[in-house]
Amino acid sequence: MNTSLLRYIIVLLFLGSCILKEDANLVLPKEEQKVYVEAYLAKGQPITVSLFESNSLDAALSVKLLWNAEPTVTFQDTSIQLLNLFYYDPTSGKIINYANPYLVKHQQDSIFLSITLPNGKKINSMTEVVEPIEIVDYKIEQGTISITCNQGKNNKNPFYGFFLQQFSKTDTIINMSYFNYSSQEALNQVILQQKLGSDMDSIVAIAYRMNALNYDFQTKLKQASAANIDPYQSPVKLPSNINGGAGIFTFYSSDTLRINIKK
Repeated sequence: MNTSLLRYIIVLLFLGSCILKEDANLVLPKEEQKVYVEAYLAKGQPITVSLFESNSLDAALSVKLLWNAEPTVTFQDTSIQLLNLFYYDPTSGKIINYANPYLVKHQQDSIFLSITLPNGKKINSMTEVVEPIEIVDYKIEQGTISITCNQGKNNKNPFYGFFLQQFSKTDTIINMSYFNYSSQEALNQVILQQKLGSDMDSIVAIAYRMNALNYDFQTKLKQASAANIDPYQSPVKLPSNINGGAGIFTFYSSDTLRINIKK
């Protein structure tokens, strides 16, 4: 397939996906160059990776992005090599510079990431698949929306995110909340709640299920963003599962509900 056409397909697939992550203005300490990775896999979505190298995130954008690397994602039945591209997601504020239009399948085995850097150095990571989540019911009551989600009998990853986008004629409100149910007994269903704004016409609600590392990463990143501090330094330090670098490589599952509010 022509490379230009393949990159065009990747961008179209990425635009149609909804991989929402917290963002923060990171200010790293002046030190030796480090490689940072953010890669989130989900069933039915193309593979995307953000890869950059810097000792300071106030450097020029062209300095931060790491080009000409060779990222490969290995599943139980195939290995997928990612291509260089450039895409800025205005919703999450993330910059994607490697992708492949291969749509991720749900599987039981672990998934592996291997990246050969331009200098020949290799970094790698591994993630386990997260069980599906399904929104089965919702209730709007006293200014709060509650969504009920099936998670099956496997309570291995009882960590959740609730993305809520609210639309009115004059405004759009976006919020993301996280929930840790690990201290509770195994549940076949979980209920996630958020407050609603006034005079909303429609709602998009997305339930996420994630592993403990991703939950810890996202909640600390949100905390750092809210406090406008450096999440890579004390008191907020981001976890990482990238061998030879920093950042996160992880799998999540999600389900989406769209509601038109009757008035």
